[in-house]
Formats: sequence, structure tokens, C-alpha cells
Amino acid sequence: MVLDYKSSHSKKDYTENDFSYIGCIKITDLTSEATKVLRTNVKNHLVSIDNYKRILCIELDKNSKTNVLNVIDNLIEREDVIYACPDWKMRNTSTNPNDPLYVDQWGLESINMPSAWDFSVGISSVLVGVADSGIHSSHSDLSNAIVNDLCRNFLNGSSIADPYPLDSGGHGTEVAGIIGAVGNNAVGITGTNWNVGLVSLRVFDTNGEGYSSYLYAAIDYAEANDIPILNFSGRWSGSDVLYDVIVDTIINIYSGLLICAAGNDTWNIDNNVVYPACCDAPNVICVGAIDANDARCSFSNYGINTVDVYAPGSTMRVAVPSGYFIDAGTSMATPYVTGVAALILSIYPSFTTSQIKTAIISTATSINVSIPGGTQNVKKLDAFAAVKYVLQYYANLSYILNANVSVSTSKTLVAGESSFINKNVFYRLNVQSAMIYDISVTSQYSTIIKLYDENFDEITYSYTNITNGIKIHQYLSSGHYYLRVKLQNPFVTGTVYTSIVHTHSYDAAYLWQNYNVHRASCYCSSYQLQGHAVSPDAIQNGNQYAECLLCGGLASIGIIGPLGADGLSNSGQLLVTPNGSILLPNGVIVLDERDMHSYIEGALMTCFAFYKEKCPCKIVYYFRREQDI
Repeated sequence: MVLDYKSSHSKKDYTENDFSYIGCIKITDLTSEATKVLRTNVKNHLVSIDNYKRILCIELDKNSKTNVLNVIDNLIEREDVIYACPDWKMRNTSTNPNDPLYVDQWGLESINMPSAWDFSVGISSVLVGVADSGIHSSHSDLSNAIVNDLCRNFLNGSSIADPYPLDSGGHGTEVAGIIGAVGNNAVGITGTNWNVGLVSLRVFDTNGEGYSSYLYAAIDYAEANDIPILNFSGRWSGSDVLYDVIVDTIINIYSGLLICAAGNDTWNIDNNVVYPACCDAPNVICVGAIDANDARCSFSNYGINTVDVYAPGSTMRVAVPSGYFIDAGTSMATPYVTGVAALILSIYPSFTTSQIKTAIISTATSINVSIPGGTQNVKKLDAFAAVKYVLQYYANLSYILNANVSVSTSKTLVAGESSFINKNVFYRLNVQSAMIYDISVTSQYSTIIKLYDENFDEITYSYTNITNGIKIHQYLSSGHYYLRVKLQNPFVTGTVYTSIVHTHSYDAAYLWQNYNVHRASCYCSSYQLQGHAVSPDAIQNGNQYAECLLCGGLASIGIIGPLGADGLSNSGQLLVTPNGSILLPNGVIVLDERDMHSYIEGALMTCFAFYKEKCPCKIVYYFRREQDI
């Protein structure tokens, strides 16, 4: 919120009370230092205040989008407010490789690969078959990714071991580079996976030609050797009678995922069928091509019923046997999808073929593309969205967090593991009761700990150091969160211990951020629960028990003396508001008269919300009495 300094240039320092009518629980003057200097200079007639502004940041008791927008509308009606807007959440720069030609790989940014890399950059144990013209095995960006023992040449109808494959045509090397050029090695380009196991399955000759029987043999080989993902950036035309033969005798024998190019003929392949892309089998994905503006590439085949997803395919920087080149085509779009499929398996190796396909297609972004005679609403690959889908699925170990939570768990992370689930502790936190939680994470080795919201935006948390770890002390509103812990040194084996409890410290921050929960604990009429609120008269009388203003139950307050001038009792109880309300060690709130109405009015409204004006709480009568007066 920006204030006109001319209308607020006095020595006034704004407090929460100035904005209590909008539910302000904290206010920060972001220009406090400049304001101090300005006040001095104004007093000495050294500056003009015409161009100065004050910026206040207000934290609200309700952080819903609707409430924030309503508060903004309210604030801009004030004469002293020039502008009001949300406090936008920032995200740190995502993971980027140091490969010099990465700047030319616009497609990786287009599909949100850097955000996906925050969680995984791939693992070499995930095998991807490249059914193409071969992979140039001596290429500096690919040689370390090729699984030599599994590479085969299927030309001429036979299967020949090809441990050091060549690629005289260059097409297969281009495809392989998009899938798995070694990333962050300061060489050339980076693949969608920085680490992956590439298997060359040669089905095209130097001229980029071959027979469908070669592909059939490659599919059979991939099945026999547990290669879960197969990229085929090619196509052929044929009659409809081929469909059942291809699906029943070839596609169905493969339990893995076959990712195919839609083709570069500018055809509607709903009508002009191409194979194997148009095989409507549960383990086939057909890929079309888009450019940097999310427009369909003019050459790309299309079909609302046949093309499952689109990916970058225009002016690509790719690897070729002689170095690097610029190319385009659905052949280039297809390996982007293949690479994301491999990344999914690097996170959760147990994902099935159908689950991988669902993760890719169900999370893809909707875009409109032009086709001859009109437009179509289609799907565009989103790597980060697919990764989030998998993480949500993988995080099947969930914890329900509420006022009674007490969780303790451990996991041993194994040295040298690169699979996400083996090198990370990753838990979903289902917060049912909005309040402060203590999350203690300890290990004999140093750890990296991250907390994410439901959109996987990282949360900056408060913490204190404890023996062998830290204790996160964080307020969480209702919803889903994710806790991630990994060892700083990936080459050691160590156990990470995690415990989560609702904090019962009842400090000032807890009280005023959780007053709804506090009230709920009280007016349930279970007098044994903490959370009672009593009048200051109760402690002035020196009673051991006082009547709760909310539920009428007896709140244990012990023997404490009267409040001193500083708002503290003579036994030093915690002062929680500027007005002088205090908090006893057992959670009983002693409300100052100036806080009482706002606190109890909220309780009354909450009661009405739950009980539809039939609340038995004594607070109803308290307010009626006040109103009668």
C-alpha cells in the first residue's frame, strides 16, 4: 500500500489498530528508514515532500484471494492511499545448466524444464530407446549417456549388436540430444534429462529410410530388454486395414510407452492416417510441433482426435555428428515428450506406462492453434506440471496436521542414489487445523530442507538450530504442503529423522494468528481443553479459577497478582498485545478490555457460523447484555 506522504508526514507511526477494521494482524513500514531521514530534513526545511511516498505492508488475518481483493478495494477509498496491491509471491531462479548453447534452446524454457529440474535432472538407470538412424557414440555431449551393451542395428531385417553406434544420417543424434545430451557439463547443449540411459536402435539408413518391420523388431527388442520408453520420430502411410495388425501384433506386445511423431505433411491425420502415431493404443503418444509463439508449425500434421500433445519443434538447436545444428520438425518435438517421460521415471521408477501417459497429457497446457480453415484447442507439453503430478502421487505418505498432531518418522538415504525417492525425504502435509507447527529435522549429516505450498512454490520458513538439525516453527493455513529433505553430501548414507507437532508454546505470534482455533477449542464446552479467555477482573480478584467468557467453563488461572503498569503480572506472565492482554503458561488468555470486544466478537461470529444463532455459549448473553446497556 502506497501512502501520500503529504497526508501522513506527521510523526505518526501506523500500528495494527489503524487498520484493524480490515483484519490487519501485522503492519510493516517498508520505507521506515527513508521516512526517518525525511522527517529530519523536512523539519530543517531541507527538502520538499511533494514527491515522497510511504509504503506499508499489511498482513491480514485471512489470506484468501477474495479477502485480499476486497481489502484492496477498501483501502483505495482512503484519501491518504495512492495505490494498493497484493504482496506478490516471488520464486527464485530455477535450475539452469552451464552448457554454452543452452541459450539457443528456447524449447526447454517453453515447456518449463528449469522448474522441473529443481526436482530431478534424470538418472542413468532410466533407459530410453531411440528407434532412428543411430546415435553418434563419440559425440562429446552424448558418449557418456549411451548404454553401449544394449545398442542394436535392425537394418536388413536382423538384430546386430552395435555397442559403438554411428549415425551417418544425423537424425537419430538430433533426437538423442534433445532427450539426453549431458547437462551442466559446460559443453554444447543440454537434454531434457541431464542423465539418462540412451539405447540406439537403428531402423533408418543413411537416407533416413527403412521398413516398418525394422521398427517391429526394435519394439520386440525393447520389450525383451525392459526398455520402458521408446522414441520413434518417423512415420509411414498405409491403409486402415493395417491398424488392427499393427496394434494387435506389434504395439500390444510392448508394455512400455511408444512416443511417435505426427509427421510433417500438413495433413489432418484424423483423415489421412499415419503409423504408428495414429494407433489409438493406451501406450502410444502422438506429438505435433509448435513454435516459440505457441503456434502450430506450418509443416506439422494435426488432428483433434489423433495428436495427443504438442511440443517445441521449430528452429531447434540440436546435436549432430559433426557438432551442433539448427533443425525443425515433429521429429524434434517428439523427443521433448520422451525426455519428460524419462524424467518422470527418474522421480518415481514404479510409475506404470499408463500413469506416465496420464501425467504428461492430463497436465498439459491448453492452447489454441491455427489449422487450415479454423483453429483447434490443443494440449502443449508442460514438464513442470507433469513433475508436480508425479510428486503429488509419489507423496503417498501423508500426515494430517491438526491440534492433536504428533508424528515421528525416519528414512535412510543411500549414498550415490540418484533416484528422487531414494535421495529425498518427501512428505505431503495435509493441514486441517491452521496454526503453528514445529517440524524437527535431524540427521548425523548436514541436510537441505525445503518447504513447498500446494503449487510447489517454496516457502521461506522460520527455524531454530537444535542438536544435529533444525526446528521449523511455521504457521500453516489449511491446505496441502510438501516437506523435502536431502543430504548435502550425496555420497554418504545417513538417516533423516522427522517429527511434527502442533506447538503448544502459546507465544504471542501463536495466539494472534490462531485465535479462531483457540476459540474453537474453547466453546466446544470441553472445559479440560486449553484456550479459555477470561476477563482481567478474574486475576484482579486473586481467584484460582475464573469463568471463561466464551463457554462459561472454569479456566484454571492459578494465583497471580494484579497486572502491573507495564501490562505484565507481578509473576512475569507473557504480554501478547500492546494493549496489555497476557497469556498464561497453560494457554488461558487474559483479555484486556480494549482487546476483549474484537476478540470475542470474532468468537461470536464464528459461533453463529457453526450453530446458526443457536449457540449455547455464554458469550451470546455477554453481548446481549452489552447491547442492552
